[in-house]
Amino acid sequence: MKRIYLQKAKNQIARPNTIRDINKQIVLNYVRERSPISRAEIARETELQRSTISAIVDELQTSGLIEEIGIGTSTGGRKPTLLKLKTGKPIAIGVDLTPSHTTIALADLAGKILEKEDFPTSSDANFMTSHIIEKVAKLACKYKNDELEVGITVPGIADQSTGRSLYIPYFQWHDWDICEEIKERIGLRATIDNDANAIALAELWFGREKIRKVSNFITVLVADGIGTGIIFEGQVYRGERGAAGEFGHMIVGENAPVQCSCGSRECWEAHASEKQLLLGILNLQSMEAILI
Repeated sequence: MKRIYLQKAKNQIARPNTIRDINKQIVLNYVRERSPISRAEIARETELQRSTISAIVDELQTSGLIEEIGIGTSTGGRKPTLLKLKTGKPIAIGVDLTPSHTTIALADLAGKILEKEDFPTSSDANFMTSHIIEKVAKLACKYKNDELEVGITVPGIADQSTGRSLYIPYFQWHDWDICEEIKERIGLRATIDNDANAIALAELWFGREKIRKVSNFITVLVADGIGTGIIFEGQVYRGERGAAGEFGHMIVGENAPVQCSCGSRECWEAHASEKQLLLGILNLQSMEAILI
């Protein structure tokens, strides 16, 4: 489901000569963000015909994405039937690859984790491809449905248009074609993105209400490396070849005690990553022990 800013939704409404799916995405977003909500309210907000809204709602109900939850109040006339997202149905398999471990999780449309598994990350790309596909296939077989898709995050540069990870510096992986492998072997649609971009999207979709209402912001991920996710006009800004948020390799100093994943000791990542912070804490503890 694509995130659509409801304040601008009227300008995004697709007319009969455009793709119906756009209207379906908008209706689904209204139900997600403003539930409980009635068909009449959605029609009024979007300025779409009631018959169009009813048809889309019926389709979303049949797909198991939304459900009716009861009757609302009315100042006159027929009381409206209220709608909300249907939770508990597996809709996405997430694969989060980090330098140390990989997490595979199953989630519903509200972002609730239904099942999760962790295992160590190997530097062997072929092994990881096979292992990830094996785990994803097991979940796909266990929770069969037509809406199930796969999302993959990596600590490197990802090209969403090709479904490839162009470069993961920790393992020197180039052109890791994991999405195509998943599609060929399992038949599921898969997308890939940088880990910092994914965190920015998570804030946009599931963060505090104050953040969800902001259309422009930046998140900073400090882990084994440093990355930023840029949200501009409600969408991730990826820039040329998906590298817009790669600020971790800015030159900020010299002779960092920890080497950056790219091999330099001058990068922001070398001076302020999780590894560097932990080393600093250990050094302080050692100094305290000597003083004692």
